[in-house]
Amino acid sequence: SQPLARPSVQDALSFDCELSDPEAATEVAKAAAFRVAEGKILWLESFWFPSQERKSDVQFSRVGRSGLRVQQTNPPSEQQVSALVEATAEFEAHWRKQITSALKKVEVEDLGNMDAADLWSSIPTEDAAGRGKQDLQKIEKELNVKVCFCDDSHILLVGAKAKLQKKCFVIRNLLSHYHWRLSGKDVAFESMVAR
Repeated sequence: SQPLARPSVQDALSFDCELSDPEAATEVAKAAAFRVAEGKILWLESFWFPSQERKSDVQFSRVGRSGLRVQQTNPPSEQQVSALVEATAEFEAHWRKQITSALKKVEVEDLGNMDAADLWSSIPTEDAAGRGKQDLQKIEKELNVKVCFCDDSHILLVGAKAKLQKKCFVIRNLLSHYHWRLSGKDVAFESMVAR
């Protein structure tokens, strides 16, 4: 048999980090844990990864629905090569702490099954009334809140708890507007008829 190929030093200074709760007891709890992890990763991709990649020699990428990979982008120094095991442990410990810190105040609010793919495709890119995809992205950036259109048809709001509770009114209205239109309800007409 051939000897196993020795992993490159570059590969050694990377690790995968799973954000979902492996202890979830039921299938429903596991699905919810995956959804929360997916929301957190999408928030990190939008608001945290870019600044960390600019400041540090690391690159982040998604691994599946609920995990991420952290990898050093520049080759390690000779000191790191000589103490590769220690360097790898320090690298992983440092970045796990950074990720945990970044997510400490991040909350995930599940708005439920809103046919996310259909809802996303029903939102126009531009809208004169301020209800388009570009408007949504602008609001996300201003509030540091991510709207996640998940593969399982759920929609998540991800961000600081105070922002989710007090500042996401416009986002909720935009999503509700198109969700009602998809479900065939003209809210303006229904409210008019109800009077």
